[in-house]
Order: sequence, then C-alpha cells, then structure tokens
Amino acid sequence: MLLIFFHEYFKLVPEDVLWNCYSKDKHFYTKADIDKIYNKKEWTAEWIYTDPNEQ
Repeated sequence: MLLIFFHEYFKLVPEDVLWNCYSKDKHFYTKADIDKIYNKKEWTAEWIYTDPNEQ
C-alpha cells in the first residue's frame, strides 16, 4: 500500500526524494526508483528493501 502511495505522490512531486532508513546503505529513492519497483511484474510487502536496479 505504501508503494502505491509513493508512486502516486511522486506523480505530484517528482523532484522529491524518499530516504530509506531501513536499508543497510540508507538509500534515497527518487521518482525513477519508485517507478522501477512499482512497474515490476511482482512486488511484495518487502519492496522497501529492494534495490530498484535489481532485475
């Protein structure tokens, strides 16, 4: 549900970033990163731990 929220949020505010404080590398997600994860064929509730560049 949060992924859908962030996907819609970044449509409104595309220049914003989301800090992933849960990952080991403390990644900052951009609109492009959220779109990559959202557009995957399958995503789980653990998407926040996903590297957006991972296939």
